[in-house]
Amino acid sequence: MKKIKFVREDAGLKKRIKHQWRKARGIQSKVREEGKGHGRRVKIGFGTSKEGRKEVKLIKNLKDLETAKGEVTLSGKLGMRKKVELIKKAQEKKIKITNIKNIEEYLKNVEEKRKEVKDKKNQEKKKKETVKEQKKEAKPEKKEELTKEEEKKELDKLLTKK
Repeated sequence: MKKIKFVREDAGLKKRIKHQWRKARGIQSKVREEGKGHGRRVKIGFGTSKEGRKEVKLIKNLKDLETAKGEVTLSGKLGMRKKVELIKKAQEKKIKITNIKNIEEYLKNVEEKRKEVKDKKNQEKKKKETVKEQKKEAKPEKKEELTKEEEKKELDKLLTKK
């Protein structure tokens, strides 16, 4: 049996309305009233059979991956570091990851991004060090100036005592 595509009412007529299902709620809506030729409504009987459904497990950590078999989906809330670890483990176990198309390419991109971030951090550290060195070099000049001011104060004290 051909799978039915449920489309939102007036999706073909108005550009702003997307072609994804929303329940019809209008008083005179022909879709809600199930009028002939006005599109089908979503009902329980249109679901796919159990054999047709794919069982894909959502992976959030290493424990979930250890028990998984076949196809898995990595959680979107995972960070880069954990995601890379899980991908490598999945490759070892020969488990397919559904939400990453090309695993090798993905890993290369992640490594490049990590290198860029490390380079930026190193550059920022070098800049901070050079700024600190410049400040240290500038401070002794101020100390000399302070000593001159102190000498003047001492001279003033001596002159006022006499």
